[in-house]
Amino acid sequence: MKVINDFRGEYYFLNGLYNSPIEYNGLNFVCSESAFFAQKFDNSDVRELFTKLDGIDACKEEEKWKPRDGWEELETAVMYNVTWCKFTQNEKLKRMLLDTEDAFLIDVNDYGDEKWGIYNGKGDNRRGFILMNIRSRLKLIEENGEESHYDVMDSLHYDLLERWKVDFEFSTDEYKQAIIDKFIDSYGYDELLFLIFPVLCEMADMDGGEWDEEIDYISQMEICAL
Repeated sequence: MKVINDFRGEYYFLNGLYNSPIEYNGLNFVCSESAFFAQKFDNSDVRELFTKLDGIDACKEEEKWKPRDGWEELETAVMYNVTWCKFTQNEKLKRMLLDTEDAFLIDVNDYGDEKWGIYNGKGDNRRGFILMNIRSRLKLIEENGEESHYDVMDSLHYDLLERWKVDFEFSTDEYKQAIIDKFIDSYGYDELLFLIFPVLCEMADMDGGEWDEEIDYISQMEICAL
């Protein structure tokens, strides 16, 4: 499996700092990183401020303000949504993401981010998984059309997720590996990213981190297997 683990140079477009204008929640931003941080605050004037900032300046500015209540429960969904906007509002970027084909995307960094990326071999790599999920979703839409894409999701989602939750809760690492292998054999790796990982991220946010162990397990298992 091809691995892309450097979101610089040729693959800088995968980075949230990449300048690609997007519209989100009625405001226009320089890049997805600025749009993401703007949602961290309730004050409309503060949000407006982020429309004028590139990604690097947005990272500095966000440290000056108190985040909205419940931000940690919302941030994964917001990151997904702004990233979705980035690649669906720009046809060229969408094609570039699809051109990565089935490469495993890992946001390796040297600044200590273990939530959105991987630092010193550890981390959730949530940005990488979000990108791979969006890529899988775009593939399905292109192949089947929007309606068929959601039919696929609805037909598999609930039963698979319920079985996944029960199996993970009472499983050894060896059995977890067997569950994942069986799932990939039956539905493919893209479906694992498309159906399971984003839902576990969402559940972890809603349930106070209850599913962090499962998210970390999937992340580390896949990265260590490369």
